[in-house]
Amino acid sequence: MSTKRPPSAVRGLLALGGGSAGGYALTLALSPILTRLYSPELFGLFGVFSAIVAIFSIFATLSLELGILGADRRSESLRFATGGLAAALFATAIALPAAIFIGGSAPFGQLPIWAVCAALAVCLTTVLQLTATNWAIRTDRNNRAARATFAGLAGRSLLQVGFGFWFGGLGGLIAGEWLGRVAGWLTAEAGTARAALRRITSAPRRIVAHLCRNRRYPFYVTPAVSIEVALVWLPAPFFAIAYGPDVGGFVALIQRLGSAPLTIVNQSLGQLVHRHAGDMIRVNPRRVLTLTSGLVLATLPLLAVLMAVLWFYGEQIAGAVFGTAWRQAGLVALIFAPLYYVQFLSLVTNRLILVLDRMRLKLAASGLHLVVLVASLPAARLAGLDWLGAMALLVTLLTLSHAAVFAFVLWLVDARRRSVHP
Repeated sequence: MSTKRPPSAVRGLLALGGGSAGGYALTLALSPILTRLYSPELFGLFGVFSAIVAIFSIFATLSLELGILGADRRSESLRFATGGLAAALFATAIALPAAIFIGGSAPFGQLPIWAVCAALAVCLTTVLQLTATNWAIRTDRNNRAARATFAGLAGRSLLQVGFGFWFGGLGGLIAGEWLGRVAGWLTAEAGTARAALRRITSAPRRIVAHLCRNRRYPFYVTPAVSIEVALVWLPAPFFAIAYGPDVGGFVALIQRLGSAPLTIVNQSLGQLVHRHAGDMIRVNPRRVLTLTSGLVLATLPLLAVLMAVLWFYGEQIAGAVFGTAWRQAGLVALIFAPLYYVQFLSLVTNRLILVLDRMRLKLAASGLHLVVLVASLPAARLAGLDWLGAMALLVTLLTLSHAAVFAFVLWLVDARRRSVHP
């Protein structure tokens, strides 16, 4: 990937991928314990909590943390880190009293108000962790970033198990989530937060000026990334509302297991592509096409094997691993597997859109996916489909829309290749 130092890029990929994979492996190993400590209904509520955290985290930073990886100079990267933290602090200061004032009204459904307030605290911690991790990658401290990713993923699962034995309930899931993210942030932190706070208090006008110069991030990237995150997190609360908390719990469990590999790729291959893609595009765009085609050829057979196993033994595996109450999670995993695979491939092309400075394309693509998500569930209800049929319809349409955008971005890169090497 790196046009200047290929060995360092390979070492960085192995370090970041190893940290993410280790955290995911521990998460997978502890999942059978979690499903016996917490019911599907609790996982459904936790899915709503997680959706609030994931979506608000994007809006809180105005997507400025993505500029940390893409900036040419370290001083500019630090300005992006400062702007993102300042925006998150401001957003939390506004959202917290608003959430308390609104109370337990309709927008939060069955989620208690204390859980909504806790979601805002977890969101701020997430921003700190993400900023510190991106800064570590930007400064080529990939081992530190890998340890932080492992601490965040593994710490959340370990603490949720511990709190499940101690007091359980929704509070156990939330407390483990927050403290695990705190562990990830403290592992990655190398003075970035302190430097950003000094800049926030000493030169707030410079932060506003930097935001104005980079307003394409909040105008285009923030809504686009928010929609992408919503596509991952919203199916669980959607199905919980439409078909019951237990169905939402099945989706939340599969999302927990399925999104972890996406996190591994995003926090290793995706971030390194973002770090080096500028050189790749300028010097030899063919490298991008080679990388992407290699990913498809290497991983498509794995998807076929996984789906075959889930088709024949999905329910039995889910029942044996997670408990008899979770047998139908095997069918949910089979249905969602193609969508997670296409989202895995799109993690690379999403970074390429930013490098190509096609912010409007990113927003248009995310808007297309959102329309598909919003329209598919009502269409399934009108067609009289049960919850399995509704899932199949939703996943099929989202998979097709992601594949179309994936192919279009590769066409753009190929057009750049033809212009560089006619």
